[in-house]
Amino acid sequence: MFGFLGLRFTHPDFGASTLVGKADNSIYAVLPTDEYKVGMSAVSEVSTNSAGQMLGIISAVKGDAFVISGDDQSYTVRKSELHGRVVAVLPFIGLVANLFNNG
Repeated sequence: MFGFLGLRFTHPDFGASTLVGKADNSIYAVLPTDEYKVGMSAVSEVSTNSAGQMLGIISAVKGDAFVISGDDQSYTVRKSELHGRVVAVLPFIGLVANLFNNG
């Protein structure tokens, strides 16, 4: 449905909380981009953590390296590890996805 826009849906494993709860409580619509800026919400793979995908806020940019911050942790990631910027939140659908992943 949204493929022509490049829109993707993802379910992060951890990261920044939103108004509707923890990061893994929701599904996020992500738009891949080549330009990331400080303050932008993004989803990234975190290679230093076995947990996988993280929802975070980009807090620093230096060349190809980005610092992405969640509630209580920050990680340095490469641009290739960023999935894109968050453009929409589908609240509580992640709870259903968690039942299938943990069940």
